[in-house]
Amino acid sequence: IFSKYREKVDNAFSNLSKETLLKLQAIEGKLNTENPELYSQALTTCRRLFESIAVELFNKYFPDYKEKNICNKIRKRN
Repeated sequence: IFSKYREKVDNAFSNLSKETLLKLQAIEGKLNTENPELYSQALTTCRRLFESIAVELFNKYFPDYKEKNICNKIRKRN
């Protein structure tokens, strides 16, 4: 059962952008430490990750949406 889910997750990761994968790696690296300050940085990276994934999904599922100003603002901020 675990191997089936792992395969699904691995396949999903292969569809992510390079930027998103780099953020995931950065989060993992910051959590594998005993430094509490790095935990705070990991949470900030999580927030940025959620924002970038939201923009990716929005653009994928609503490509013809005319009011994309919010997506462009988020993208420029990252």
